[in-house]
Amino acid sequence: MDLKIDYAFKQLFGNEQNKDITVVFLNAILHQTGRNWIKDTLSLIRKWVASTMKIKSQG
Repeated sequence: MDLKIDYAFKQLFGNEQNKDITVVFLNAILHQTGRNWIKDTLSLIRKWVASTMKIKSQG
């Protein structure tokens, strides 16, 4: 992996100032619409935790 690309990716999507760009990017690549639309990074974390807990309770 080219470290310059990794650094640029982290600067663009991992920076709090660019949170809106990150949310739009994630909704686009995950094809999120309607109720599943990610509104902010906190809602993404909550969905991930909820799905993780659901999988663990079924397993």
